[in-house]
Amino acid sequence: MTESHISSTEFRDCMAHIVKGATWQDTRFIITWYGVEMAALVGIADLSYLRDRDGELLRQPRQAPEAKPSPAEPPPAPPPESHESLKERARKGDWQLPRTREEAEQMKLIGFEIAIENCAARFRA
Repeated sequence: MTESHISSTEFRDCMAHIVKGATWQDTRFIITWYGVEMAALVGIADLSYLRDRDGELLRQPRQAPEAKPSPAEPPPAPPPESHESLKERARKGDWQLPRTREEAEQMKLIGFEIAIENCAARFRA
């Protein structure tokens, strides 16, 4: 079993070949977006194994989680980064997962801005 990391653009452009590779070559494809692993494509045999494994886990009795004392106050949120610094980090592939809804919206906007810049650069070239 091999794993291959591919970008969402490569997946879109070569979807038929990738599906065949997952089916017939026992390859797992990890689909990334700006370097962040977002999804995986596995063959039917691998999916069957995962379903069997999940079924075994679901059949095992669950233990109650230990009660933890709740903290009086949640830890303070780190200060937000500026839009431009986040955009530079995204260009370098240092993409972090958002912690709040506001960060998610800002990162989505940054992703769109970078995509538009890349498209404009292609047309200029």
